[in-house]
Amino acid sequence: MARSKRGDAKGGRDRGAHRAAAAGAKVTELTLPPVLEDAYQAQYTIQDYENVRALAFEYDRHRDRIDPLLRDHLTAALTITSDQYDAARRTASRGRQALADARRISTSSSPRRRRAPRRRDWAPPAIRCSTGCGR
Repeated sequence: MARSKRGDAKGGRDRGAHRAAAAGAKVTELTLPPVLEDAYQAQYTIQDYENVRALAFEYDRHRDRIDPLLRDHLTAALTITSDQYDAARRTASRGRQALADARRISTSSSPRRRRAPRRRDWAPPAIRCSTGCGR
């Protein structure tokens, strides 16, 4: 494994791999199987399907008080069928099975080298407030 500049994510990952190997761990490069991309996409179907059910009471009784961004997201999630949800869960399961033999995986948090968003527009305000994100 090539060493990288001190301070960057790849450099930190490489230093960790070298330390683990020096301590006797078997360290190998891993090429992720294509099913993981499908599993990554399936997580959105699973989350949306479960979120709209978890917030069913609020959606049914206080829809007008839910932040419009979250409300629109929940409304769209209502279109996910149980068959689509079940298929997404099977895909996620195949993704987990593909990595069943890996004991530890070290990767950067942004494998596609995209910059992190400056603002948290991707999370509805109702979720930001309840989780404390960005505060």
